[in-house]
Amino acid sequence: MSDEIQGAAVRCVGLVKNFASKAETLRVLQGVDLELPPASSCSIMGASGSGKSTLLSILGALERFDSGEVTVGGHRLHELQERELPGFRSGVVGFVFQFHYLLKDFTALENVALPAFMAGASRAAAWARADFLLAKVGMAERKDHYPSELSGGERQRAAIARALINNPKVILADEPTGNLDAANAEAVRELMFGLPGLSGAAVILATHDRGMAEAADYRFHLAGGRLCPL
Repeated sequence: MSDEIQGAAVRCVGLVKNFASKAETLRVLQGVDLELPPASSCSIMGASGSGKSTLLSILGALERFDSGEVTVGGHRLHELQERELPGFRSGVVGFVFQFHYLLKDFTALENVALPAFMAGASRAAAWARADFLLAKVGMAERKDHYPSELSGGERQRAAIARALINNPKVILADEPTGNLDAANAEAVRELMFGLPGLSGAAVILATHDRGMAEAADYRFHLAGGRLCPL
């Protein structure tokens, strides 16, 4: 993998992403610049279709981009080869989505441990870390329950623990409270903004929730393909 770069947890310079079809070219990101230090939080607001999810997908190496430079967790994404992407996604970034995507036939503990086990950790080590993280997010008493037996807030807490399992340098959260009621949304918001202190990871959240956005260390609005301070 590319040599690591010291400094910012995330750095984008002149990031451009277009989606082309026969009928038109949709210009989504038009020169995005962003620099985020380790152990900090960043929120990104914007209208539906403004490119928030696209930006997070690019930072997580789920989507390629057209031009610019992007560095995440010390790795230059524009230099990564296809064979390097799975390792980057599993070890450098953690993902939290609006929907938890927990496997229904696995307990909370098994869901959280699985990415570590797949990354090469021993079963004992994976399960021990999953147990530790579930306790940290307030799920110690619910770890042996299946997703169908958990509330929406509990499922999202398990998803957050899963995102932390491989010690990522960056957590990417796309509308993490969008599917929760007010009480659970507040609990998850507090948990998300506690992650930099808990894990040392930088956290980037795309959200429609202005209250959540304003709680971040760095706050931006995405419009016209560019980030502006909120």
